[in-house]
Formats: sequence, C-alpha cells, structure tokens
Amino acid sequence: MSQYLDLSTFNIISKSHQNLNFRINHGNVAEFRFNNIMLPDSLTDPIGSNGFIKYRVKYLSTLPLFDSITNFADIYFDYNAAVRTNTAITYYSSHSSSVSEIHSIEQLLAYPNPVNDVLNFHYYTGENSNITVRICNILGTILSEKTFNEKNTVLESSVQTGGLTNGIYFIEFFDGINVQRIKFLKQAF
Repeated sequence: MSQYLDLSTFNIISKSHQNLNFRINHGNVAEFRFNNIMLPDSLTDPIGSNGFIKYRVKYLSTLPLFDSITNFADIYFDYNAAVRTNTAITYYSSHSSSVSEIHSIEQLLAYPNPVNDVLNFHYYTGENSNITVRICNILGTILSEKTFNEKNTVLESSVQTGGLTNGIYFIEFFDGINVQRIKFLKQAF
C-alpha cells in the first residue's frame, strides 16, 4: 500500500466469505486470507468461483495535490504462483478554491488550473520552430494536437477543454526533441 495512506483508518466494508483473516505485514502490505474457502473451479461454477474484499482507507494530509496512489493485488491459490491483478491508480485532486490558478514548469505556463472550458498557455519556443501542443489523458492517449511554427518567441494561445470529462489531463509541448508537460484538472464549475 502507498506511503500516503493512513493504515489506521483501514476498514473492510464487505467480503464474499465469512472466514477472513486480515493483517498488515511489513508496514504496508495488506494480507487477506480466506482459510478453507473451498471455491469450485471456474469451469464448473463461474460465479461461485469468485471471491472479493471491498475496503476503504483514508489518505494522509501529506499527499501532494494531483499525485497518485497505485495499488495491485497478488492472489494465491493453494501453493501456486501468485496471479497479479491490474494496477489501480487513484489521483488526488481538490475541489477547493485554494488550488493555484497558475502552474508552470521552466518555459511553460498553463492556467487556470483547475480549468473549465479554456486552458491558456505561454511557451517559450527557443530555437525550435515547430512546436506541437497536445492534450493527453492519464493513459497517454492524445486527445487533441496542434502544431505551431514559431521561433525565439513566447507562444501565447489556448486550447478548448469544454469537451473533456472531469478528470486529470496533461498539456504537452513537443519541439521535435524534448517534451514538457503539465498536469491539469478539468473540472466543470
């Protein structure tokens, strides 16, 4: 489990079977053990062969804004090797008005953050003349892209974000060699 979770708030909400043993090992590894669960095989009984645990845990106040918590599970059956689940990623954002409106990295400035309909940006192009500006989701999928032909100037423009669903995205600047990106939160106000 992440270093940003307050394990003292760990709470099991529901479970598929009653005989559950739970403990936290090595400081941050949650171990759930269904003793003598005796599940049927999935070919004989696809629904009955499943087990689950649903839990909740609070994050620590030291979790940085727009950072993420990742989690996965290793499932063991009898003495077989572990079956690893997918990795879940939870991003922390705030709906408070105390979020900084301007966020910058080196030669890139993007605002407001969080954004509703229009994300403004300033980018110093340097010696490169072709700058590609992309909006990407958290999986890296390019959602929009536009190329500018500027050199030794501050490129000032904006991108429409009204069509995006609420969530975390990146504005990315590619000069043919280097990529710079900033996370931003799309939030309908």
